[in-house]
Amino acid sequence: MLQKLLSFYYTVKYLRISQIRYQVWYRLKSPFIRLSNYSRFLHSELHRVNSRFSHFLVLSSNKYSGSLGFCFLNKSHQFKEEIDWNFASYGKLWNYNLQYFDFLLDDSVSFSDKQFLVENFSENLLSGSVKPEPYPVSLRIINWILFFSETGHRSENFERALKFQIDYLENNLEFHIQANHLLENYITLFISGIALNNPKLAEKAWGNILMQLDEQVLPDGGHYECSPMYHSIILSKLLLIFDIIESHKFQSENGNFRKKVQEMLGWLTTVSFSDKKWPHLNDATDGIAPSFSDILAIAQKLNLVPEKVKLKESGYRNFRINNWEAVIDVGSIIPSYQPGHAHSDMLSFCLQINNKPILVDTGTSTYQGNQQRKKERSTSSHNTVEINATNQSEVWGSFRVGERAEINIHEDFENYLYASHDGYRFNFGIEHFRSFKLSKNCLHIKDRLAGKSMKIKNAIAFFHLDKDCQAQLFEKNGELLVNNDLKFVFSGYHRIELCKYQQAIGFNLLQESSCIKVYFLNFLNTSILQV
Repeated sequence: MLQKLLSFYYTVKYLRISQIRYQVWYRLKSPFIRLSNYSRFLHSELHRVNSRFSHFLVLSSNKYSGSLGFCFLNKSHQFKEEIDWNFASYGKLWNYNLQYFDFLLDDSVSFSDKQFLVENFSENLLSGSVKPEPYPVSLRIINWILFFSETGHRSENFERALKFQIDYLENNLEFHIQANHLLENYITLFISGIALNNPKLAEKAWGNILMQLDEQVLPDGGHYECSPMYHSIILSKLLLIFDIIESHKFQSENGNFRKKVQEMLGWLTTVSFSDKKWPHLNDATDGIAPSFSDILAIAQKLNLVPEKVKLKESGYRNFRINNWEAVIDVGSIIPSYQPGHAHSDMLSFCLQINNKPILVDTGTSTYQGNQQRKKERSTSSHNTVEINATNQSEVWGSFRVGERAEINIHEDFENYLYASHDGYRFNFGIEHFRSFKLSKNCLHIKDRLAGKSMKIKNAIAFFHLDKDCQAQLFEKNGELLVNNDLKFVFSGYHRIELCKYQQAIGFNLLQESSCIKVYFLNFLNTSILQV
């Protein structure tokens, strides 16, 4: 009980007062929300929104397969007689995807099916059988507006439901969550202002978008939640807005907006590998965000050029020599008031050679509050050091972080980094120091544990190999051979294990892969080199 109270305390202490206030307010008013109370835009005329690239937001076809069958997050469900829009058997995120209506932009779905789905949902929403929530409402409004703009579909229920939702969203912004949720809210309200030909709504939302970008986009161009997946999702929406601004000749100042978008493009370019794929850092996996290649293609058509940036404030570093590429996590948990997508992964890294992943972040397969979610956010699921089976930072629940470690960077040069974190100081009086040095065809890593060494029962350095890697261990020599052409050499260890782990290659999609566990006491030297 005491531990739960401490976890709650260390979680709440980082929140903004406004988040706590709005959390209480929304919980109090939630039972009394009726969509019919949000009628301000009912008499506004709905206009088409011009966008040339809306379909690049569609990540995959067959999310709706016809005959009331849906597939989201690699899980399929066939409704029998009618759609249960509140279906929750596969978790809240699956239900959110059901309510996003991304499939309205999917050319593989017939127009008659799209009409049926949007009318069926409108009826359920207006009757009160589906309760609105700001985040799915935000994404749904955009998809509905784009669907209407492309097809001209109109009906009394559809337009009423759409306009009710716009007013509802404006009065239920996610101030309690902040971060990408709040930015998505404002993006939706801006597009809604264009669709309703309501300059006041559009201008207000535009000002808030610029304000949020100033807060959420770090000086190195990274989105402050430090997930390449969410960075890409947000960036794709900003490209959509940029296209709409140009098409509708929106007159407000957008020079700073262009700069922010180009910096975000630059960050994604820098943190990604040469094959245009980004590592699965923090909450990230494939199949959720538009690909980097698609984002670059759309940006090029919009005459947006990635700004040249140097990774710093987002907490990542990239090393590149020849065909060796390493991305290193050397950042503290940010933003402090919204760490929901953060993992306990300080001083972890990913390695790619000749465009082939070797060491990977194990990825994200679920947001449900279960053991799998707990495992995927843990220190042991990352390529760093765990002491006494304890996380560096206290990740708990689905999106909570309690007591958290802090990073200290001692030396920071091109292809060399030396840093430490204090995540084990409170429990064990230990600080973890780690250095990385990339030279031609070799990556050197040095680990040192400083402090009360008598309290170290188990110090383990984890190295998670990609699913396509084959490994052979020679423990007597302190060596491990990967794919017959890459050698891991360890010194300072007292035991090495080659074991299995579940690599997340998508939501609800796991594949068995190999993990190297190296047990040591105070010092460990690791060299990864080509044979």
